[in-house]
Amino acid sequence: MGGPRNSNDWTVFGLSGDPVPGDTSSIQNVGQMLTARETAAYEVSVGINGLATDQEVNAWLGASGDAFRKTLEPVPGLLRQMVDAYNQAAAAVTKYASDLATAQHFADSAYQRRRSTIKDWQSKNPGKPLPAGGFPPLDVDLQQWDSEDYTINQGAIPARAQAAAACVKALQDAESTLRRVQSALGDPKFANFNNTYVANGGDLSQFTRPNAPVQVFGDVLENAEAADLTRILNGGKTDASPDVVRAELSDLTSEYQSDSAFWAKLGPSLGNVVDWIHTNKGPESTDASDQILINTLGQRTATAASNGSLSSLDVTGLGTASMVGLAKLLGTTKGSDYQNESGQDFLAFTTQEYIEGESGVDAWDRQNYDGALNTMLGLTSQNDAAARTLFAGSDGQHLVTELLTGEAQVTREQLAGRGGSITVTGSGYEGVDPKNVAALFDAARAPVDGSGVRGDDPASMDRLNAANNIIQAAAAFDHYSPSSSELSQVKGWSLPPQVTNSLEGYAKAYSFDLATSTTDSNNGAGITTVGGDPNGQPMFLVSSQQAHDFLDLSLKDPHAAGDYLGFAKAQFQNSVELDMASHGTVDHSSAYANLVATSQQIIDEQHMSGAKAQDAAAAQRAAIVNALLYSAGNAPGPDAVGVGQALDGLMTPYIEQLPGLQTNHAADMQVANHQADLLIGGKADIAVVQAAVDSGMLTVGDPGHDHLAPGILDANGHVQDNATFRSWYSEHQKIVVAPTNDPHLQNLSLEDYVSRMTRAMNQHS
Repeated sequence: MGGPRNSNDWTVFGLSGDPVPGDTSSIQNVGQMLTARETAAYEVSVGINGLATDQEVNAWLGASGDAFRKTLEPVPGLLRQMVDAYNQAAAAVTKYASDLATAQHFADSAYQRRRSTIKDWQSKNPGKPLPAGGFPPLDVDLQQWDSEDYTINQGAIPARAQAAAACVKALQDAESTLRRVQSALGDPKFANFNNTYVANGGDLSQFTRPNAPVQVFGDVLENAEAADLTRILNGGKTDASPDVVRAELSDLTSEYQSDSAFWAKLGPSLGNVVDWIHTNKGPESTDASDQILINTLGQRTATAASNGSLSSLDVTGLGTASMVGLAKLLGTTKGSDYQNESGQDFLAFTTQEYIEGESGVDAWDRQNYDGALNTMLGLTSQNDAAARTLFAGSDGQHLVTELLTGEAQVTREQLAGRGGSITVTGSGYEGVDPKNVAALFDAARAPVDGSGVRGDDPASMDRLNAANNIIQAAAAFDHYSPSSSELSQVKGWSLPPQVTNSLEGYAKAYSFDLATSTTDSNNGAGITTVGGDPNGQPMFLVSSQQAHDFLDLSLKDPHAAGDYLGFAKAQFQNSVELDMASHGTVDHSSAYANLVATSQQIIDEQHMSGAKAQDAAAAQRAAIVNALLYSAGNAPGPDAVGVGQALDGLMTPYIEQLPGLQTNHAADMQVANHQADLLIGGKADIAVVQAAVDSGMLTVGDPGHDHLAPGILDANGHVQDNATFRSWYSEHQKIVVAPTNDPHLQNLSLEDYVSRMTRAMNQHS
């Protein structure tokens, strides 16, 4: 603590040195060391008290239990006196550092004013010498000069002296207590445990007998420390200072980082950590240090969850305040902090508790609770695996329904008195951002395999189960009917666009499943495989009515409806190309025809006109061009393994994640726009022939050998609607461009594909 603390020249006050010397940071370090000793003594006292009072230890020692307890009983009390002494000393030193800093601030302020006074005098009296010894010049502002002297001599110097005296007195008292404890612990009965234990009637063989469960000591110490910490966090009284409890929180969560028994005991109290830290300030506590501690505890909780020590958190019986507090603690972490299956399960199951608990929250607590729910949804949306786990289980549909119900924006006409009424729009959730709900749905949909191929590994099956649950829940929610009352009549409801946009993402990602589900005879088989093949890729089937209802809910927006219709038509075109390229072994065009028909029906039911109709039409064209342009090159080869590629590229389950339209592929863009014209215009024969050309199954050559006649394709490979085409098609519409060698498969002609397309395009026109 020696040496000048700054370069101030204190002779301007007639002083030979700093009137308030001292290094406050060094003094604070001493206070922290004393607090560390206080913490250590406290933790030892807790452990010994636990050993002396634990029933399991007494049962193990049998008749020697009383002797063991009698031997240890005096120690915790003496250690508590030591804790108090260190606490008193730490508090005194910390207060002295604070008081000294205040005195130094006042002294330094007076010094700066004195320098300013001298500078002002010198500017008016150039060349004149300043009187020595801190005496004022004759024509200086004496009132100001005296004020500066008073601040030093009557303020800063006495304040430091008084603070130092108080600190010394407290340290002397603490030292006296420590000497008494030291003297007591010097008693011969504490010098040798064995002798004292035997003198009290104990049998030493109890510690050395075969198979003696010595591990019980470690368990008891852990139990005692965890019990003490949870008792304090739950509002129990304690002799420990707030700084010691902070240190204990930090020490124990580090020491028992991988101990599941410790986290099982502490877990239910984690919701009280943040509020306890903010409420119980110690001499060394600052907002910054408290936040660092909270962040550290949050990370350790995530680590315990990830290594399996905190596989689940029982929140049964926790009040709203504790649930909100727990979210504050976990909110300091990131979704990526929850590693491995254990961490992901912890995040999913904890978030499930928040979703299910929302309905039981009192109205006056709703906003705070919804804020906590918002935190947990956002956190889980940062972890794809946790999001999949959340929705994949048997409660998945229920959880989706809870989220949709909470986000539904219900418009009501409410009685306002004297015969008047007001129109109010509100949602069940007050503090939950719909972007977080949408992000959570999106995370559950994120590909497991970067290539997009569906697998049957657990993660892929969780993704598929989650999608099945979300789509079924959304389909049921299409019939949601909020209740009215005498004072509040429901006029309508809607979901936020962020949520419906996310659901449209499911409609695109699982277009194959929905297309296959739209057949009239389908009643929904749940999880199955493509074509019913036991070795086929997994998929799911919902009923045709569920497929319609899901699309109706997710395509409420005219732009989204037009976009999806265009997407479905393009998928239809792609499926025709795939059917031909696979020689009929992969036949999905009928399913996509039904999907187009269902999408068209939903648009018809919306009765669009004007700007909405134009917007839907533009979105339809853009979606067709995008889907056709960016599925090019994904058609499978002539073998029968193309289903995987169909689900990956040609069926574009991740179409919303593909890049936007590019203007540097002019030729491809022209082809896509040309095909869009054909699909929108209903020219099914040209579109089918175009698909046959693009699949490589129909080439230009001798028409007599089922080739395309010259003069039909332009320089860009477009099929032209000219006289040559009409003449050729009238004679060759029944040709089979991709015959199959499988007697169980139907050979489809160009006319067969045209009929499918025509039925789909015109079914609801």
